Amino acid sequence: MKKILFILFLLLPIVAFGQRFPYSNSAHLGGNPEMITNGVFADSTGWVINDAGNPIENGVFNFGGGYGVDLKQGENDIAIQITTSTNYRLKFTVGASSGDGPNITIKDNYNTETYVANTSYLDGEHTCDFTTPSTLSANCYGIKLYFLGDASCTIDNISLKKR
Repeated sequence: MKKILFILFLLLPIVAFGQRFPYSNSAHLGGNPEMITNGVFADSTGWVINDAGNPIENGVFNFGGGYGVDLKQGENDIAIQITTSTNYRLKFTVGASSGDGPNITIKDNYNTETYVANTSYLDGEHTCDFTTPSTLSANCYGIKLYFLGDASCTIDNISLKKR
């Protein structure tokens, strides 16, 4: 009986450590908390849009085309702030796109760092992996989708997690 208790005593920290700190290079991100507030666009809570002509309604962000439209969550809106030298995975769904789809650049909320270069996205689910730099300007702890071009679309299901 003492042997069994001793073995359990030795294994307990290993089991607890494994439960609390899963293998960090795992492709499964389910254990990492969601960083985006209201990524399903139930309403406009947590989102800042610099152009009223591109509203959040009916459960999606509606981009009507144009240049320089921002959809962002600032350092006070995002559920968990972005940190330096960290790997992230951003996921989102594009729908009802016209033409070659919208051109979107992924940046910090103050437009000082580009995380994912300007890319055209067709309808469907998209995944963008990026790493933040070793330093970030003050208050640049949020995320921005910066839209360019004439193609309209809807955006939904935005998710940001550490990977």
